[in-house]
Amino acid sequence: MSQSATPPSSPSASRGTPPPAPAGTENGS
Repeated sequence: MSQSATPPSSPSASRGTPPPAPAGTENGS
């Protein structure tokens, strides 16, 4: 976690993957 500038909310951002969508959005129910 050397990138303190990156918000802990989006750890996947470093991998180039979009942040996890809110519950219910992925399910599409």
